[in-house]
Amino acid sequence: MVGGVLVITSEGQRMRFLTERDGPEAAMAWVERTLAIYRSALKSPASHASKEHYRPQFEESVSAFEEWLTETKGSMKRS
Repeated sequence: MVGGVLVITSEGQRMRFLTERDGPEAAMAWVERTLAIYRSALKSPASHASKEHYRPQFEESVSAFEEWLTETKGSMKRS
């Protein structure tokens, strides 16, 4: 925490926070929406996400979201 504010430094931390705060179903819905937004942004030449400086960060987030969704859906099926 910095100045009483939770600082999230990775997508993994963000997804854990959302899961703890809102539950796995809500976190999954958020990840699916955000994943669609990020994928669209990466395809758009007008988006800063498609620019050389930001592209790797967005691609890393997309990979983290995809991995988290696969793991979460798998664990929910086993439950």
